[in-house]
Amino acid sequence: MIELIPRQKFLASFKTLHDSIFSGRMVHQKPFECANWELALIPGNHHYPKDFVLAFRTAVQSCGDAIALATDCEAAMAPPHQESVCVGLDGFSSFWQIDRVGTVLASGDNHLFGISGKWGMIRYYDNFSCIGGEPVFMKCLYDSLGGKNALKQHFLDFNAEGGWQVDEDWKKQVIESIGWN
Repeated sequence: MIELIPRQKFLASFKTLHDSIFSGRMVHQKPFECANWELALIPGNHHYPKDFVLAFRTAVQSCGDAIALATDCEAAMAPPHQESVCVGLDGFSSFWQIDRVGTVLASGDNHLFGISGKWGMIRYYDNFSCIGGEPVFMKCLYDSLGGKNALKQHFLDFNAEGGWQVDEDWKKQVIESIGWN
């Protein structure tokens, strides 16, 4: 299930929750409002391996969320929240459909979050994502992916193989900012 949310409805119903999760700062500058959330980096920004999607869904459900909300967040392109969707997490295919709903979600950075307010993900156009959340969420995510070190190594391998093609100094800042140096 995927449903487009009109901008005015998103602003009236979900913007306060959104703003309580996302700080508006860049990934290396504490992108989430909750400073004690643990962060992880995920290869890819719009297409994730099936094992990650299934682990993500399990972690989201551990927080009591059956749906996720996605919204564009790049003010440089247009005022943010031009395209927002509600995504049912009951099936693998819904997650893949987010970017097919509209051009703004598919072409820029966007935020994914749950009604619980216990987790958030920033999907960067630069072919990576940053995910953060409360301990129960992160533990469930790590456990489903073989542990924290396995997820870290997966991302570092992705980088070493050339999957993350951004400025080397910026890469270093991002990796250090989440403690993966």
